[in-house]
Amino acid sequence: MERTIILDEMQFDFTETQLAKFITYWNEYRKHSNNTVEIVKQIAKDLRFPVDNTFLVILHLKRKGMI
Repeated sequence: MERTIILDEMQFDFTETQLAKFITYWNEYRKHSNNTVEIVKQIAKDLRFPVDNTFLVILHLKRKGMI
């Protein structure tokens, strides 16, 4: 069976400083909203980062208990 690699064009490596920025923005926006989609969109806009990638970073941080 042939396998397909998905999302290979996306960035999945981040420095601790970059992840800290995501956490800071997440924590700040969570004070004002519970709308995860809107928070992710705002973080992506603020950090000039693709929304899809931003969502995946937030998902990773949440699964690791970092946010």
